[in-house]
Amino acid sequence: VFSNPMIVAVNTTENSLVAGSEQDEIQPVIGVDGKGNILVAYTVVRDIFDTDVLLSASTDGGETWNAITPPWGETAEGRQLNPEMCFDPHINMLIGTYADESYPALMVFITPDASDAGSYQYDGWGGPEEISDAGITYTTLEDGTELIVTMGTGAVSPYESTCVWGYMTAEPFEFYGAYYYYDAQSVIGEYTDAKEIKGMTFSDRIYGFIFYALVGATDKYGIGIKWTTYEDEPDLEYVHNQFWLEDGSGDYNVVSPDVATSGNSIYVVYCTNENIYGNYGVYMKYSTDGGETWNRVTVVDDPTADDLYPAIYAAGDTLYVAYAKNGNVYLVKSTDGGATWEEPEQINDVDGTVSMEEGCIDICSRGIVWIDTRNGNKDIYFASLPAPIITLSITGGFGVKANICNEGTEAAENLAWSIDLSGLIFVGKHAEGTIDVLNPGECQNVGPGLVFGF
Repeated sequence: VFSNPMIVAVNTTENSLVAGSEQDEIQPVIGVDGKGNILVAYTVVRDIFDTDVLLSASTDGGETWNAITPPWGETAEGRQLNPEMCFDPHINMLIGTYADESYPALMVFITPDASDAGSYQYDGWGGPEEISDAGITYTTLEDGTELIVTMGTGAVSPYESTCVWGYMTAEPFEFYGAYYYYDAQSVIGEYTDAKEIKGMTFSDRIYGFIFYALVGATDKYGIGIKWTTYEDEPDLEYVHNQFWLEDGSGDYNVVSPDVATSGNSIYVVYCTNENIYGNYGVYMKYSTDGGETWNRVTVVDDPTADDLYPAIYAAGDTLYVAYAKNGNVYLVKSTDGGATWEEPEQINDVDGTVSMEEGCIDICSRGIVWIDTRNGNKDIYFASLPAPIITLSITGGFGVKANICNEGTEAAENLAWSIDLSGLIFVGKHAEGTIDVLNPGECQNVGPGLVFGF
């Protein structure tokens, strides 16, 4: 079994157009299926009362893109918006959600192959009086049941702009448990105008979400966080692990959060306008012990300009944060779990064309998507990460070998590998090692070599 925590994409020298038309495309999110296909979901704005969530997929690392006809159709009635996606490795499924304001409902879709329109399933649940935002994550019950956790923001009388959530089972793909839950008399205290809800999963079975909202009776925004295991408490309103990561008590706003996890670590990036000029900078709070303790670091903060709308991807201790500034997308990287950060790199190749708005950027292991205006209206563009991409081919028989190659643009360091062979193997059933450095374009054969058995 080969395992590598940093499988990311070969860098391209030019940006590629994911979706573009005479109408505006906004709110892009990006994910990767188990086959390496990239999927981008986005919202197309037909008019103020008519928006649709559409899909575009790439099978070649983001160089070219093809529209995927979604199972819900391309011209649904009313407003569908704010998609989110994540990959569940336990069921090898890319899962996504979006808010349908028409019903209202939170819709959920799953696919094992993002490039195959016939492989998609979708379902959803409703009940709240309003749904405006959407988030997604997953968890596994002790009996092996895989739950898709869908959350959003909306209204359940008399609670407006609150968080709501529900559960789907992956197999069969249907609603699970209570009809839905909502954050009424929240343990973390009263809040209003909740938005930008994001799901997270860590330590295999622990799940939860983050969001930002106006805290209490103040006029300042803060970031709330909640997490649990389903057996402990399915209703996240009452769980022990919930608090304000930042509550605006420093007389500044805390907005636009995003979250990534790796193992038992949680990384939350966000913006505050705490600098002396009142401009926004990008900060991060992170925990390496499952939320027991937290550290705060500055990712980037230029007091002369706003750094906004960060999106984060984590691969072990290597973190990537993309953000918007002065009409451009920048990428900044940390290789020590966020303690220190390298110099930012501009990603868009046409200067000043990035639309500075909430939800304008997303990032995953394969690359970055953003809203771009270089063609006169709002389109979705993509660029891959300047990072390694690790590929693997295995040959078997009496001599089992794995050929590990780096097809990316940066060296892969301390690349751990292991191979385990199942069956009636008498000799050579296990081998492991570490490749100190695998430079771009290099390959290395590893494995147990000669094997006797069946």
